[in-house]
Amino acid sequence: MKKWKSRRSKQGILALFLSFCMVIGMACGVWAADISDSTRPSDAVTDTSISLEYWITNYEVYRTSGKQEHTRSISSTMDGIQSEEGVALESLAPQTAYSFFDGTVTVYYWQAMRLDSSHQQSNASGDDETGNGTTMTHIRYYNGAWQYQTLEGSWQYFHKEDQLVAYYLQKTDVTKETYAKDWG
Repeated sequence: MKKWKSRRSKQGILALFLSFCMVIGMACGVWAADISDSTRPSDAVTDTSISLEYWITNYEVYRTSGKQEHTRSISSTMDGIQSEEGVALESLAPQTAYSFFDGTVTVYYWQAMRLDSSHQQSNASGDDETGNGTTMTHIRYYNGAWQYQTLEGSWQYFHKEDQLVAYYLQKTDVTKETYAKDWG
C-alpha cells in the first residue's frame, strides 16, 4: 500500500470526500422532503398550534374549579413535540379536573380522541361523540403538520376540521356491597 507523501494530499482527499458527502446528504434531504410532502394531505393542519379541548360527554371540563381553562393550546415549539416519538397526550391534559353538570364535580382523565368534522363534540343535549372518534396516545408536529398516534401505533395527520378532545370520567360508586361468582 502506498503511503501518503504530503499532508496537502490528505487534506485534498478529505475535502473531496466531505464535499461528496454534503452533496449526497442534500440530495437525500430533498428526496425525503419530497416524500413527506407528497404523503401529507392537502387539508392537513399546519398551524403552529393546535387546541386540546376537555369534555365529559357533552359537558365542558375545566382545569380549575373556578371554570378556567376548558382548552389547552399545544405549540409546535413545545419540548419534544417535533420529535419522532411526539408527546403523550395524557401528559398534556390534567389528570384531575372539574365539571359542573351536578354542582362542582371532580372528573378524571380517560382518553384523548380525534373527532372528524361529522362528529364534533358539543354541549348540545344528548351529544355523545365518545364512540365516534379515533383514540390517540401521542401528538407531534412533524414534517410541518400536526399528527396523532393511534392505539395501534400508526401516525395519522390531523385534518383542518378535526377536533382534538381529552375525555374525562366521573368516579361513581355503583354499590357498597358487591357479590361475585367464582369465575374459575
